[in-house]
Amino acid sequence: MNNGKSLKKKEVTKKIQDSLQCSVNEAKWWGAMSGFGESYLTAFAVFLKATLFQQSMVTSFSQFLASIFQLFAVKLTTMFKSRKQIVVLFVFLQALTWLLIIGVSFFLTNVWLFIFLASMYFLTGAMTAPAWVSWMGDLVPPEHRGKYFSKRNNYAGMASFISMVIAGLILEYFHKFDTFLGFAIIFTLAFGSRCVSGYNLIKQFEPKTELRTPSKYGFMNFLSSMHKLDFGIFTAFITLFHFGVFLSAPLFVFYWLHD
Repeated sequence: MNNGKSLKKKEVTKKIQDSLQCSVNEAKWWGAMSGFGESYLTAFAVFLKATLFQQSMVTSFSQFLASIFQLFAVKLTTMFKSRKQIVVLFVFLQALTWLLIIGVSFFLTNVWLFIFLASMYFLTGAMTAPAWVSWMGDLVPPEHRGKYFSKRNNYAGMASFISMVIAGLILEYFHKFDTFLGFAIIFTLAFGSRCVSGYNLIKQFEPKTELRTPSKYGFMNFLSSMHKLDFGIFTAFITLFHFGVFLSAPLFVFYWLHD
């Protein structure tokens, strides 16, 4: 019996090790999607002749909406009973938004519709976060998390930078005769990259865990006591930081392209 338990433990350990490598590969392809697609959403809005207000809405409103919906994402764990199912579903829905952006923009030059689709891109990405963090928390031992995620983030950052440069070269080339085709190519590459990212998620192992129904400790309860909690103070810092950044960030692309 002990041999059976030992073999099962080794099997689980091997699955976890393989999953962690898959997660590193997934991060590379996520970074590629970000570089090919997300980095050029505002530039595409400029191409569609969006107003300054509409350009600011592409990222600011989209991410605000995604953040609001993320508050309800944790409830999905009680509906699906599998964090992997939640993550994979919304990852492929996010990939689909790139094809929708290309297709809809080809037939309808409607900036508000593009803003809606950009919002769906950020929203579907945000909905994966709670389940993904919980899932990875079971795969990565606490003592290895700093080293592992720094490695993972490094690969994601490099992939994002390289794909962003390649996307820029593609747009520079196609700008001479068909700018829309250039955007269609880089957004298709973003779609493909996210699909490969999703494939790596499918290959990952999900350890069995007991998913409890979330407590009724609501958002207002958290706001009233956040000044007493280290996490609450950290949340306030991150909130103010992003508020400051997003006052000007959405309009940087417009400034670079025109001035």
